[in-house]
Amino acid sequence: MINFTGEMTPNASRLLRRKRVERGLSVEEVAKALRVTPQTVRRWENGSSVHCQSCLVRPLRTFLESGVLPIPTKPSKNAIHFSRQVQAHVSLLLFLLKLTQDYPPIRKRLLEGLWQITDMENRPST
Repeated sequence: MINFTGEMTPNASRLLRRKRVERGLSVEEVAKALRVTPQTVRRWENGSSVHCQSCLVRPLRTFLESGVLPIPTKPSKNAIHFSRQVQAHVSLLLFLLKLTQDYPPIRKRLLEGLWQITDMENRPST
């Protein structure tokens, strides 16, 4: 578990960039999900900004721990909409991730399951 309190330490900056790159996300996508500017995300990643707003501590901590970003409440034209069944599965997996904080192998499998579900939902139907 990461002890992120809102201060963007060098370790947190490196972890933010690593998680973003691992998930194949652009700076703009992370910024949009967190409702900040891309410049803010770049500053966090390069260490030139060391604090974040208190309302961002929780979503940033979640992203640093699991690589999961919050879903913006106002979807853009290009937003991906998931079925209720997929939303239920994702909610369950996120709950199980919290329960398995101390069991990294199980946690890793759950994250893989989460990404498989979202990948399957976004594939074009044949």
